[in-house]
Amino acid sequence: MENKKVLVVGINPWIDNTGINTLINFFDGWGADAVAHIYTRDKLPNTHVCNHFFQISETKVVKSVVARSLKTGRTVCNTRTEGPQAEHAAYRKPAGAGKQLLRELIWKFGKWKTKELDAFLEEFAPDVLFFPVYSNVYMCRLQNYIAKRLQKPVVLYSSDDN
Repeated sequence: MENKKVLVVGINPWIDNTGINTLINFFDGWGADAVAHIYTRDKLPNTHVCNHFFQISETKVVKSVVARSLKTGRTVCNTRTEGPQAEHAAYRKPAGAGKQLLRELIWKFGKWKTKELDAFLEEFAPDVLFFPVYSNVYMCRLQNYIAKRLQKPVVLYSSDDN
């Protein structure tokens, strides 16, 4: 039996061999063409478990508050190479309350609902949506937008991080 196509929506790009491999491990063996990942950081993915990526650049979302014509999302390629990878950005110190509030305001007023995002969703056409649960409102808005747009079953994943 062929695997269902699954779309994962998260914050960080998937990068093998960084020590943060929970989601990578979930979908290892699923079939790289049956998994897509939408994420919001500016780094590029580097993993063996997925071939379809869409990046919503947080840096460009910030700039889009003023420059409304700026493209904030794009399909990106897997930069898969052999050998160890650089340390993952998720190990950074958590943002303070002021920075978190600013991030939420930027995502509230920034432009991330784009025709490029909609085209990626339609082209990949997932059967199931897999959403890690985050403590960020902006991720809830993004995931909710995708769930409403696609009307597919949603699996929520809550970890000990939250």
